[in-house]
Amino acid sequence: MDRISSRKILEDVVVIWLYPTNDDDIQQLHRTVGCVQVFDNEESFLNCVVDLGDEHIVLITNKDLRESTIELLCQMSQIDSIYLLASNDGSNLVSSLRKFKGVAPNYETLYESIREDIRRNEYGNVTFNLITRDLFTCSNEQLNRQEAAFMYTQLLKDIFIEMKNDSKEEMIAFFREQYADNVPALQFINDFEKNYQSHEAIKWYTRESFLYKILNRALRTQNVGVLYKLRTFIRNLHFHLIQCYEQQKSDSPVSVVYRGQRMSKEEFEKVRNNKGGLLSISNFFSTTEDLSLATIYAGVTSDEETAMIFEISLDSSLTDQTNPFANIQQFSTFGQTEKEWLFTFGSVFRIVDIKKGMNNEPWYIHLILTNEFDQQLQMMTEHFRSDISVGLLVPAHSLAKLSYKMGGYLLAIEFYLLALKSESASRGQIMILKELGQTYEHLALYEKTFDCLRKALSLHEKLHEKQKNDYHRLAAIYISLAAICKNDKQDKKQSLHYLNEALQIESNLEQPNKENVLNCYNDIGFIHFTEKEYDKCLLNYQKALDISIEIYPATHPNIGVIHMNMGNAYQAQKHSKEALEHMKKSLDIQLASLPGDHPDIARSFNNISS
Repeated sequence: MDRISSRKILEDVVVIWLYPTNDDDIQQLHRTVGCVQVFDNEESFLNCVVDLGDEHIVLITNKDLRESTIELLCQMSQIDSIYLLASNDGSNLVSSLRKFKGVAPNYETLYESIREDIRRNEYGNVTFNLITRDLFTCSNEQLNRQEAAFMYTQLLKDIFIEMKNDSKEEMIAFFREQYADNVPALQFINDFEKNYQSHEAIKWYTRESFLYKILNRALRTQNVGVLYKLRTFIRNLHFHLIQCYEQQKSDSPVSVVYRGQRMSKEEFEKVRNNKGGLLSISNFFSTTEDLSLATIYAGVTSDEETAMIFEISLDSSLTDQTNPFANIQQFSTFGQTEKEWLFTFGSVFRIVDIKKGMNNEPWYIHLILTNEFDQQLQMMTEHFRSDISVGLLVPAHSLAKLSYKMGGYLLAIEFYLLALKSESASRGQIMILKELGQTYEHLALYEKTFDCLRKALSLHEKLHEKQKNDYHRLAAIYISLAAICKNDKQDKKQSLHYLNEALQIESNLEQPNKENVLNCYNDIGFIHFTEKEYDKCLLNYQKALDISIEIYPATHPNIGVIHMNMGNAYQAQKHSKEALEHMKKSLDIQLASLPGDHPDIARSFNNISS
């Protein structure tokens, strides 16, 4: 009877049911939670738990568990709650577990308890990106990681807001694939397909369904693949909030809203020590006018979590349409009961004040919306925004470029292939093929790289016969071909030929593309490095570095790459001091401009440690 879905888990909470009695019970549970895994033996169940990621697990069992299973459950942090569905007095082994919530005498009691668990998890699952105001209290590494996470959240927001195409049919097909065995979810999908209108996005967001759950999880985890499927709804919801914001901003009597929240002790200390700094929230963010309701959601401080209340001042003069918020009571399926206000995804707040509540009350964190960012961070974000051509390329192409920059090469390939199908212009196809080839190169798929670049070169030759002015693109293709050849000892001569061709093209132009020129010098330097010609190598690296400092913001990752290359060259010469200096500069730049899990960061730490 074991049923382990091969589909991706898109929601935060997974219910695992050991020894269920019939399918009707499972479908009834599906009205509360989208993902239900079913097992009739404890070995399969334990293997499933080990394979899951960061999802919260609610365990239901119709029987008591073996002592060996109990011992393993004690060590599993993913287990959030455990329920025994039986009509006895609870005198059993499972009741000894700290996460045991009780014996449910009937299904109605069980489902209501699980609903409460899910609500609690949803309120607790919010990703905060912090930018520290007082730079002296924060190490360079901490500050750089904060800025990189903040920047990519804003770039994702920009891309999805700029998307124009309607993908409702694609989104519905995705829903049906993910919830094929879930009867209540399929009923919702049918209703959505028949009745959804863009001007009612808020109403559909507030309905009790999987929709808001998978949307906010994908935003929080930056699951770009899922977000792309939901792109039409994301944009509709954001613009519905803008419409409401414009209607309400001049005459709303409400000046403060609240959000009750529990946060891990570690995360809370980061917020507590960031007074005056910035806080951005990745997902759509629900708040309430009702302080007493927020206090209920905050709960009480425990050994593991701190209870707190965000107190958010509403002042439309401090923000604009990029960070809309609105009273959604008239649209919400909850009506007036929750007095709900909704903020768009990626909203940015400044932390004004932090106060400890009286006695055992929650902490109060006073926030205001803001559009004011650190100047260097703003420059870097704008440079990346221009580089990924937000609003100018087909949406899949922009997402491919961003995924590539984030180090998600497999996802980037998916989006490049998708963009290739959507792009009709030859110039756009050439650009996509060149960048797709570079992505394959990162994965050492050199045959596919050559195939892409040959196609790009062929397209360019056809286009060049009609338009004799696209020399920069031709030079870029030669540079990409050279990058492949330089990895093969026998092809280094060919690689130098391509690079010299590219340099010749750019030098003959009145306005050479400086990025192409620096890439040539960098790759020529690498070839000399592999031939142990370190003086020539460093001469070319220095030329590349000088140009990169001229054309890029100070923390651009390409500057970091050149510093790392120079560090490796100095290390090969046994000049350890110079090597370490360049490697540390490279790491600082990477931490400021790349996601924390980017492979280049891991390589830099490894190089420095060795």
